[in-house]
Amino acid sequence: MQGRLNWAQLGKLLAAIALVQAIYWLAIDRPLFRAEQGEAPPLVSVSDVAVARLTAPSFAEAARARFEPVELPWTHCCDTAVFAVRMTFTLDRVPAAGLGIYSTLQTDNYQLALNGSPIIARGRMQPGNGSFHGQIRTIARMPSGLLKPGENTLTYITLRDGFPYTDVYEPEIADYAALEQYRARKLFLASGFYLLTGGLLGLLGLIATIMAFRSDDWRFAAWLSLLCAGFVANAGYYLWLDPPVDGWGRMVVARHSR
Repeated sequence: MQGRLNWAQLGKLLAAIALVQAIYWLAIDRPLFRAEQGEAPPLVSVSDVAVARLTAPSFAEAARARFEPVELPWTHCCDTAVFAVRMTFTLDRVPAAGLGIYSTLQTDNYQLALNGSPIIARGRMQPGNGSFHGQIRTIARMPSGLLKPGENTLTYITLRDGFPYTDVYEPEIADYAALEQYRARKLFLASGFYLLTGGLLGLLGLIATIMAFRSDDWRFAAWLSLLCAGFVANAGYYLWLDPPVDGWGRMVVARHSR
């Protein structure tokens, strides 16, 4: 009887999860965040992509470095590395509201300069003591005061100290408001989604932990508590961008939390 009861509870839990998932993905995500490909704003293309390996993560060293031309997407493996990635784009005129840029890089962290002026610089960039802000997708504004008619230069400085690959893809450059609307779903899934799911599952796990000490069916409550703890740990991997461990330690923690 107890076994049948456990299976019944598990079935109800799975049915509730499926119902909540269906409500979110069909009634919330689809109408609010799923932009159609036809809504993509006109993008500015980049060219003259070149890469230089650096000994220190600084724009000053990047300015003195010797660059080698590459094609995007570009990948490097498999050691700790700091690179400068330079590319150009051309404008007929400077938009009054500036432009937005959506960068897609697989790095622990990165910095970005437009025509020599930094516009993104979050967290630390030192190998062995870096942070992981580069793994969160964001849209940065390129203000009109830094843009110029004709050729403009973007310079990324990337740090990869954990997972062995450095991957650089072509950034999306377009009107800021249009690009933000087009990428709203990806931006939400990169940060807000993990915050919401981590918070809700953390609350459910806390309730399950309390029930494990107060319920006759403590095994099911304990199992649910551990399941929620695993999901919360996985969400924390994407939200805790400055943990007291290096890249390898962070990957080990993430692997055991899944």
